[in-house]
Amino acid sequence: MLVYPFYNGALDEVSGQYYIDSVYEELTQAEALEFDKNFPPKEPHIPTPIDVLLRLLDSVAADAIKEQKILTLDILKSQSEREIASLSGMTAEAVEVIREVMREHGFRWGAK
Repeated sequence: MLVYPFYNGALDEVSGQYYIDSVYEELTQAEALEFDKNFPPKEPHIPTPIDVLLRLLDSVAADAIKEQKILTLDILKSQSEREIASLSGMTAEAVEVIREVMREHGFRWGAK
């Protein structure tokens, strides 16, 4: 199970247990691949690296993004414009560049 918090500390007081059914513990990769043949083929998703954005930003704004350890545009889209704009060294011009790059790669991001 994958859980992504919407903001820092969102899961701090969340606890519980997760149990995997034994059918999944014993499932082999070959069995999973055979099962997948029942579904239409899918194109693999290849995330766009954050470097396509970083090379267009000034070094201070690029460093601010790097400090967040954001590796792909897919991950960046989960960050709000407010979060990114509040990073040290981030300017309105840099936010506009981010908005434009995200739009060029098919992501809806930011206020506009």
